[in-house]
Amino acid sequence: MRCTFNTRTLDVPCCTLHRKTPLLAPESFTVVITQDSIVYLQNDNGKLIKEYMHRHVLRDVISQPTGNDITEALTGGALISKTFSYKLPIEWDAKHCSVVAYVHQPGPDDKVVLQAAEAHAIK
Repeated sequence: MRCTFNTRTLDVPCCTLHRKTPLLAPESFTVVITQDSIVYLQNDNGKLIKEYMHRHVLRDVISQPTGNDITEALTGGALISKTFSYKLPIEWDAKHCSVVAYVHQPGPDDKVVLQAAEAHAIK
């Protein structure tokens, strides 16, 4: 996964190489944006810390929150690609943003993550 960043628009191409075993359950892509190094107020057991450094904060979900269904034929060795685009709000510091993408089984009983990757918005 490599992100392209231009005029605050983030293009995120994601791909997964499907395993060789037969598909046993539906699979989905979920893509989220995180931001690191956010200095903000933090309540620490009743004590307010005015300039706390927040790390790995979930900013938004680019895909559907429960994941975008993979509808392509999932045969052994199949390469599945999806591209997501997102305009970063001006308030976010792009140099501290990352994209996390993962392939998972979306069922109510089994939310197994099969593959995951992370890339910085700006290198």
